[in-house]
Amino acid sequence: MKESVIRNPEINGWPDVLERAVEEVGSPFRHVRVFAETDSTQDVARRERAEPGTLIVAGRQTRGRGRLGSAWADTASDGVAMTLILPREPGERLAFAAAVGVARAAESCLGRRITIKWPNDILVDRRKLAGILIEQTDTRALLGIGFNVAQTAWPDDLTDKAVSLTQLGVPILRIEVMCELIRALGDSLALDTEALMQDYAERDGLTGRTIRVQHEGRTYEGRVATVNPRDGLLLETERDGTVHLPAMTSRTDLGSGVVRNSAPVD
Repeated sequence: MKESVIRNPEINGWPDVLERAVEEVGSPFRHVRVFAETDSTQDVARRERAEPGTLIVAGRQTRGRGRLGSAWADTASDGVAMTLILPREPGERLAFAAAVGVARAAESCLGRRITIKWPNDILVDRRKLAGILIEQTDTRALLGIGFNVAQTAWPDDLTDKAVSLTQLGVPILRIEVMCELIRALGDSLALDTEALMQDYAERDGLTGRTIRVQHEGRTYEGRVATVNPRDGLLLETERDGTVHLPAMTSRTDLGSGVVRNSAPVD
């Protein structure tokens, strides 16, 4: 791993810019560590026992992983890879706050409303722009975020599933996206539950839809009655009645794919 002594000219100024952004936002951010290349920002956080408030950023992530054992595509230096370490808290609420924050950052870049596909996908026109991975330890929550920025093409199996800001007509630097994410997450993580529910509901892409959800080895199919940071997803099924499904251990089956060099995905 190469920290801050960075060969990629694009990344040379990242530490100073990100530290300024963190200072402006304050809590929950405290400081930033920048790596030119690493296996996974989540794994860096685990190995180094990074303290809450630490933001870990990679110019390239080579062995990222998604939720529930899934993998992702390495698209080199085209996307954002970052992990924010937080004190452990209920995973349901954190999943919603993270999704709202990433959605707000995406909207700031795009100038348009986007869709959240519970529990971890940020979609534009049903294609994934960003994803979220939350892993908990005894005392910490590792909030991993990946964002597609400069990709211009995808492997065949992702062409209809993934999209980047560049492909959406927004040429922007990765450092600008990261600063937007810092600002938006600072706001969303501070929201109370009612405000969080309202913000999420404005972007909710599942309520009222009939979907399949995988949870602990079972597949449930039914109509989504509601999605909220208290109960997770409530699915009305013919076979099992109303089922409560938690964000941390559930996967929705809507054809989502592996979409970024650095984003956790289903």
